[in-house]
Amino acid sequence: MNTISVVSPVAQAAAQVSGVEPSKLVAARRGFISAVGVEGSALKVYAAWMCSTFNIVDDQGKLIKPWYTLTGKAKAGVNAEFKAFSAELLASGKAVGVDYTYWGRVKDESGRGKVGNNVQGDPADILVKTLAELKTMINRINNARSDNTASSERVIEVYDDLCVAYATLGGDVSKLTTA
Repeated sequence: MNTISVVSPVAQAAAQVSGVEPSKLVAARRGFISAVGVEGSALKVYAAWMCSTFNIVDDQGKLIKPWYTLTGKAKAGVNAEFKAFSAELLASGKAVGVDYTYWGRVKDESGRGKVGNNVQGDPADILVKTLAELKTMINRINNARSDNTASSERVIEVYDDLCVAYATLGGDVSKLTTA
């Protein structure tokens, strides 16, 4: 039977609070922040510690789910690390908002797939994704019907075509928002 093992960030937090030598993850974070702009090996070290700390693996060490795809309660430690990363980055004098840029680089170095400039997350069923996007567009048009602007009138012209496409792919048009 496979067991799931996640290294808890509680141990690192306890070490920081008690004044004990900071964890290797915290040391790697600080090394990366001090080398931002130069990056290189500091980015690789921080990404490696993020993986070893937060990746979900089975008892043989086989990757089940990488840290950058975690959601919900499983992502709590990653969220806490991002907050610490962001706070230290801002304290080092970096501009507000660059934390997401550098956090994205850590994710990329950790193995998040990219094709061109598009990040590839978990593969999604194209039919499910298309139905969800059509539903969003149809509901947006329904909510804009009372605007009486030129742009809303132009969009309403394609409403029937979007409804036909939604129904053709298996969606139930009667369950959508109506104006």
